[in-house]
Amino acid sequence: MIEAKIAGQQVISVPEEEAPVVDIMTALKESIERTKVQKKPMEKAKGAKKEVAEIEPAKQRKQKVA
Repeated sequence: MIEAKIAGQQVISVPEEEAPVVDIMTALKESIERTKVQKKPMEKAKGAKKEVAEIEPAKQRKQKVA
């Protein structure tokens, strides 16, 4: 731009557009509302239940030996 001006050429500058001011609290509230609408309820776990006999040996391994 400087070299063009020195050479006598016309320099045209475009003013930058200002971004619109965003109210942070309003944007946050809108975001929360959108998320609530999209959120699906959790489903119950459908895995097989472990029997007590399988759990007992694991507890015995964790005990400290003196």
